[in-house]
Amino acid sequence: QWYSEIENLKQFAAQRPEYVWHHIANYFQFGQPVQLDIKKSSQGGRVIPNSIELESSTFSGQYFTEHPVSLSAVAEDGYVFSHWQIGAESLLEAQISLLLEADTLIQAVFTEAL
Repeated sequence: QWYSEIENLKQFAAQRPEYVWHHIANYFQFGQPVQLDIKKSSQGGRVIPNSIELESSTFSGQYFTEHPVSLSAVAEDGYVFSHWQIGAESLLEAQISLLLEADTLIQAVFTEAL
């Protein structure tokens, strides 16, 4: 009996984050949670989503559809920021703000400076 109660608690804890996201979205009217995946060139610069400097070349996180996401691309010495690639669309500004409508993959592209 005791072990089954522990399993119930584990199941509750595993399912809870999804419910919390939906409660927050409804209470604050943030819209629905969507997945944001960020990739960057393996070298050449770094990406900063919402003032959080990333340690790796990839990032995955949840954001809300009614809350803008700020992205900054910062080139390293010897490189320049080329563009953001979002599906078939390219954005040239190094700093952008987006309202996500669905799960989104964004790639930051850096090239060697001439």
